Amino acid sequence: MTKKLFLLSCIFVVSAASAQSAFYYCNKDGRKLVSDRPCEEQGAELTKKVSPEELYPISSGGGLSENDRKRVKQINDRLRNEESQHQKRMQKSVENHVRQEHDKERICGKLNKQKEKIISQQRIRSTPQLNNRHKAIDNKLYEYGC
Repeated sequence: MTKKLFLLSCIFVVSAASAQSAFYYCNKDGRKLVSDRPCEEQGAELTKKVSPEELYPISSGGGLSENDRKRVKQINDRLRNEESQHQKRMQKSVENHVRQEHDKERICGKLNKQKEKIISQQRIRSTPQLNNRHKAIDNKLYEYGC
């Protein structure tokens, strides 16, 4: 919060600097101050004095060097690339989930049909073999969460 206030103060002072002869960075009791008045008037110690000629004009775009502009472009390109890769991974994940759900429905449908056949056969004549197949199908249904 203090840094934001400091930067906001700097912006305000820079915008007012065209009407002022200079502005001052001061240190008072461990706090940083930015003012258009000399530090001595405020009972503070001068850290730095900046005249309007030393500042970049606000409309100049901040004065980035060519290397800085290249670095910013590289970072932006990398971020766009990472975002694109993330979107592709998310899309694949969704597609895999849909495919797994479809496979699960298909398998559950087959298992339920087999179970119905076994139950109808058990009604006619129950055998240990049919009972074991019925249990095996129930176990598979449980495993797939059908």
